[in-house]
Parts: sequence; structure tokens; C-alpha cells
Amino acid sequence: LKSFETNNKSLQLKAWRHRTQLIFYAVLIKHSPRFKATEIRGQMWYVEAASAKELIREYIPTDQDIAHMERLIVVIWKHIMNLSLPDISGYSSDYAGVMAFQKDLLQ
Repeated sequence: LKSFETNNKSLQLKAWRHRTQLIFYAVLIKHSPRFKATEIRGQMWYVEAASAKELIREYIPTDQDIAHMERLIVVIWKHIMNLSLPDISGYSSDYAGVMAFQKDLLQ
């Protein structure tokens, strides 16, 4: 990936997955008792990159990113604990479908 933000339809879902992973790690760090930093920086290392320039992508989650992830975690955890997993058959498997599913989860 050249960026975690892309309009390339074939890369949007991959970029979203990698960005989401880094945001999830930021949430874990934020809730760690040892957390004292004001900014969390995440890096994705692509070990099969074609060049050194493509090896590392950094992402700094915003407070909004972290708050959104925390809301998702709470909602998803409730579904897991209640064994009430939502039906996803009505959503497309692309980035737009994932965003629609997330939006519906948070309503």
C-alpha cells in the first residue's frame, strides 16, 4: 500500500483493514495502565515490499479514530456475549459494504 487512504477500489478494503488494525492497537495502548504519551504512532511493515521506500507505512490515529473503534468494540462485544451475531448477507463484501455494516452496528 502506498497509503492507508485510497480511492483505488481494489485496495480500499486492504487499506481499511491495516488502518483498523493500527487503530485497534492504539486503543489497547491507550487503555494500558502505563500509557502516558499524548500521541500514538502505528507502523505497518511490509516485509515483501519491492523497495525500502515501500517497507513502512505510518499511521497516527486521531482521537476520533480511537473513539469510533471504542464504540465498535463495545457494540461488537455485546453481540458476542449475547450470541447474537448480526446477519451480514445483505452487505457487499467490498469497502462500501463494510462501512454500511459498521454504520448499522453503531445505530
